[in-house]
Amino acid sequence: MTDGFDHDALDGVAGAGYPPETTPDEERAIADSPRSLTHPIPNPEVNLDVPFIHQLWDTPDDFNGHWACGPTSTTMVLAHYGVLEPHPITVSAPAGYGHESKFGWYVSNPFTFGGRTFDASAATPKNGRGQGIYGAVVGQYCGGGWCARASNIQAVLKHFLGPLGNADKFAFKSNEAPEIIKTLLRNRHPVIASGKLFGWDHLIVVCGFYEEAGATRWIVNDPYGYQTDKSFDGANVVYDWDEINLKWMVWMEGPHHG
Repeated sequence: MTDGFDHDALDGVAGAGYPPETTPDEERAIADSPRSLTHPIPNPEVNLDVPFIHQLWDTPDDFNGHWACGPTSTTMVLAHYGVLEPHPITVSAPAGYGHESKFGWYVSNPFTFGGRTFDASAATPKNGRGQGIYGAVVGQYCGGGWCARASNIQAVLKHFLGPLGNADKFAFKSNEAPEIIKTLLRNRHPVIASGKLFGWDHLIVVCGFYEEAGATRWIVNDPYGYQTDKSFDGANVVYDWDEINLKWMVWMEGPHHG
């Protein structure tokens, strides 16, 4: 392993089982559903341009992405800042629905950036392995399932964005979290949020917000599909704060690049 990151820190850990893996019939049903916005978004105050990557359907065919919400969210944020060059691949899933993915390659493939090689390997379901951002963020099994560590996400973000004058930040759930996120979004910094979403430990990217009927509505990229249901969408979907059910969050502060 040459990625140089701390794979033992436990300052913020997400890990649990995901829904059962997709059957061929479910894949065909997902492929037959159009990939589109789940909610029309009425005049958001902020909606950052964060390239969407689906952890199942935009990553390489030979990679099982069921445990890859943290690495996929991290890759989306790096793509937003413009520090990853597009690396287009053709993805055949779900169910033979061929399409191009511009950034999903980085989630599981080894590559070198800034003098560091991202070749650490971590387990995926069914005894598979993943490298790239996945190997750096996941690091190891947690309780027989998947594990995403805030410290590893921070280390990856810092490696790419620290030289540009940004600082990595981490916080647990607090009453101030919604206002912190709003300020970050206004300054063009997306937030990687770990929460208990729709019954599952999960990570998403918060990209924007708007006010509606006296409540804040949050625009997110959910790498596991709308409401964490494996559907072939998840880009610019809208959740309430209680649906995000925040546990901890990671972000960058400093000059915006990209």
